[in-house]
Amino acid sequence: MSERTPMSKPIRTRIADLMHAAWVGAAGRASRTVLASLGIALGVAAYVALSGIAASNQAALLAQLDALGANLSVVAPGVDAAQQKVPLPDYAPTTIARQPQVERVGVFDTAPEKVQIFKNGLCPKTNGNALALAIMRPGALDAVGASLAQGHGIDANNEHLPVAVLGSDAAYRLGVNEPGDRILIDNAWYGVIGILNPTPQAENLNAAVIIGEQWALGRYPDQADTIGRISAIYVRTTPGDAKAPAARSPTPPTRPAATCPSPRPPTYPKRATPPTIH
Repeated sequence: MSERTPMSKPIRTRIADLMHAAWVGAAGRASRTVLASLGIALGVAAYVALSGIAASNQAALLAQLDALGANLSVVAPGVDAAQQKVPLPDYAPTTIARQPQVERVGVFDTAPEKVQIFKNGLCPKTNGNALALAIMRPGALDAVGASLAQGHGIDANNEHLPVAVLGSDAAYRLGVNEPGDRILIDNAWYGVIGILNPTPQAENLNAAVIIGEQWALGRYPDQADTIGRISAIYVRTTPGDAKAPAARSPTPPTRPAATCPSPRPPTYPKRATPPTIH
């Protein structure tokens, strides 16, 4: 039998030799070392910049979603099978407010029909300015999240007075720059006590003139039944839980639809299975 030759130990480089070789390579080619370091620095800076841009975009997107009212729901009257409008019950705001995830509830009533809103009496009655009248109950603007650019809102202390809060577009179209001015609504003067900032979460309020419910009921006694109906309920829930419980309005009885039973398909005798030949 042949004798096995002993295996030689692997040659290893000492750490000091590696450090010396690296230093000689870096010091011997200074320009190459500088360019390599510059490339690494630029790469790290570009990564940090891109990460910062992504984080800032995410923060801006979240802020925009919060401004649009990600935790804001709107409950409006529905329609039945006959396409007839089903009004919301009077107890709907109270029922919704009792839910644990609901923070605030704002109610807007149905506005009178064919309302004319002008800056003064010199405007022709045939001219339209695409403005709408909104009737709010106290606390409705807080639930919507609308902020005031100037003045103050309608509360329990002044809802019985002829005062109005203008949306941002309504103030621009009427030429009202600050509270203290007055406008004409159906030949009655109203004092402007506040101007809203743009409300992207409720765009219909931008071109609206808002008055109090108590004053509207006294001003339009012939339409008290219509004004007393709820047109929209704004529900502000806790952040992260925008599934606000909607009050179920009672559905009026409807005529049952006549259904024609489908005939039972005819049955045929089973075909005899042929015998199997083995």
